[in-house]
Amino acid sequence: MHLTRRDFLAATAAATTARAAWAAGSVRHLLATAGHNRLLLKAGFITPLAKPPRLRCGARVLEGTRSDTAGLFWQFDVPGLNPRSSYQLHLADAGGRPLCDPWPLSTLPHPGARESRLRLLVYTCAGGHEGLRIPGTNDP
Repeated sequence: MHLTRRDFLAATAAATTARAAWAAGSVRHLLATAGHNRLLLKAGFITPLAKPPRLRCGARVLEGTRSDTAGLFWQFDVPGLNPRSSYQLHLADAGGRPLCDPWPLSTLPHPGARESRLRLLVYTCAGGHEGLRIPGTNDP
């Protein structure tokens, strides 16, 4: 069965509305990467931030590093975490006001661990702009 991008997005939207909505606030996107002892997070905002946002991961609070000249994109590096552990992440502005709802993120098992199962979701791309589609088809 071939699943189109539109079908995937419609199914995802239906699944998302079935549970409580996550308030994105001023966050445009979050790109997270987890290893066994480290989290990397890139955050994009709807409007520029003049001062670095802060990420709380468990009891630790880290200041973001700007990754563009306008202040729209910020990144966080959180080393020294425990393998196979879940962390609640909170993103706030420099004054401590939440920029979005908190969310959980887990680290991977230690590289030497023997796991009994693996679940993997790979999502590579949402496609391009709708204006770039071939007229009369669903082809990009």
